[in-house]
Amino acid sequence: MMFWLICGATALIVTGVLVLPLLRRDGATTGREADLSVYRDQLATLDAEVARGAVAQEEADATRIELSRRLIVAGAQIERRGAMVPVTLNRWAIGATMLTVLLLGTGAYVLLGSPGQPDAPLAQRIVAAEAMREATQRPPQSFVEALHAAQSPAPELSERDADLIAQLAAVVAARPTDLEGRRLLARSYMQLGKYLEGKTIQAEVVALAGETASADDLAALAEFMIVAAGGYVSPEAEAVLERALSVAPDDPWARYYLGRARAQTGDIDAARSILAELAGDDATPAYLRDAARNDLTMFTGPDAQDIDAAAQLDAEAQREMVEGMVGGLAQRLNTEGGTPAEWARLIRSYDVLGQDADADAAHAKARAIFAQDPAALTVLGDRE
Repeated sequence: MMFWLICGATALIVTGVLVLPLLRRDGATTGREADLSVYRDQLATLDAEVARGAVAQEEADATRIELSRRLIVAGAQIERRGAMVPVTLNRWAIGATMLTVLLLGTGAYVLLGSPGQPDAPLAQRIVAAEAMREATQRPPQSFVEALHAAQSPAPELSERDADLIAQLAAVVAARPTDLEGRRLLARSYMQLGKYLEGKTIQAEVVALAGETASADDLAALAEFMIVAAGGYVSPEAEAVLERALSVAPDDPWARYYLGRARAQTGDIDAARSILAELAGDDATPAYLRDAARNDLTMFTGPDAQDIDAAAQLDAEAQREMVEGMVGGLAQRLNTEGGTPAEWARLIRSYDVLGQDADADAAHAKARAIFAQDPAALTVLGDRE
């Protein structure tokens, strides 16, 4: 009821603002009426001025003629102004304005609004606002991926593994709609520790499947995103988990990682509830039950201090933080040298930041440094 009262009052205010000019008297007409009053007063006092000798009779006659002429002109102008905007027309304009505002406003709300929507309780709105605030304060997936890449050594692949994964990637690239091939490639990347690559390929699986993406594919994507971020459940990963649970509410992996997400956002009670259900459910895979039981005693997350600090920064400051870390690593490697794994980490960090030219330069320099070390060259790999 209060909503409709507010809408009605607003409509009346708007209508009043629009109608007010139609109620005002014309400024020019009001000025002419003031002139008429002045002219009449001057005529009334003219004879008195002649009687006391202040004005000669001839001058008084000329003045009376001029004042009379001005009275006639002013009166005619007032009549014309009045004829231009009749009172009846003003009344029609006022009525049309009121109807237009009220009917158009009501019609637009009926078409575009939600007339049947009940009032949201204050507590519910507070919870929704708090959830939105927390979501905007949590670092995004890309930032934590870059942070984790800058802190983690690149995986060391054997020559055989590097060749096999390259062959599989080439086959999959030649088959744009091969879902099964991409699933295999994503899992292979994850097993070899190439988490960013595995996450990217699994995202292609979900994108190709579209609305028909299975809960397994969605849960796998969320898991790979979390692993690529060092265990952090980003808002983007949480959205994928929610989608997986909308398809299969009992999916154990999606429930497990959702519990981890609740723990990381400080909702420990919700996290304990989810993980306790998994730990006590015989249908939960044994290794997942053990993980849930372990998390019930200690909720862990990667680089929690860095993530908490990053939550207070805007996107530009977050990127500067990562670039500062990567720049420090680059300076140390360029001045003091480092291991092949450290050079591979620098190259991967540049890739995550989208600094392709720097990544290419670092890769070329590292390969030149380790040109005589086949094992190091395998760690560095080739750039596409």
